[in-house]
Amino acid sequence: MWTFVVHRLVRAVFVCLGISLITFTLLHVVGDPVLLLVPQSASDADVRLLKEKLGLDRPLWAQYAVFLRDAVRGDFGESLFTQESALVLILERMPATLELTFAGMAVGLLIAIPLLCLSGVLLYNLPPIHERLAWRVENLRVQVRRALNPPEQVVFVPQKQVDAVVQATLHANDNAP
Repeated sequence: MWTFVVHRLVRAVFVCLGISLITFTLLHVVGDPVLLLVPQSASDADVRLLKEKLGLDRPLWAQYAVFLRDAVRGDFGESLFTQESALVLILERMPATLELTFAGMAVGLLIAIPLLCLSGVLLYNLPPIHERLAWRVENLRVQVRRALNPPEQVVFVPQKQVDAVVQATLHANDNAP
């Protein structure tokens, strides 16, 4: 039991590292974030100064290391727009996030429980899946065989001709020695 929990926790750490790396990379793929923060009339010296202040003049691996160190400590920095702590902003929006989460779960359960009951009822009224699958495979095999090997051509013979042949055969047998 404990090995299972430890195994899951180790996996969770790697998942969190992967998500943080993807997020960090996506933030830098869109371009230079400093250019979004400064006015268009800002000089190159202003841009360099802001890059140094934010630590964006360092290599990406160093920026990521600082990002991870601060995230582990619970320091998510401050908002560049409101100059408030990012953690405070996250916690302010947490009630609405949880409300939406639980509302979505409730709607999902309201849909899932009747569907589960319906599938449970239908499960015992239908033949098992392997029988239905075998029937479909057999039906497909027959259809393919019919398509590839059409039946012999059927010739329509009128009933009068059949009767005449039968009568002629009977009379021929009566006259036999």
